[in-house]
Amino acid sequence: NFGQKDEIVTFSIKQSAACGKDGSSITSFVLVHWFSIYFNFFIGSQYILAFR
Repeated sequence: NFGQKDEIVTFSIKQSAACGKDGSSITSFVLVHWFSIYFNFFIGSQYILAFR
């Protein structure tokens, strides 16, 4: 499943690069994207631990 997410991320980077070739916007986009993945994973694990 992580491999699939990596493909989605690289695809998103390519899409954002194609839309606007602004390095700073791509960097912020990637940071937000990875933060959301990490945040979802963290919240999910906390939720699972709490209701075990």
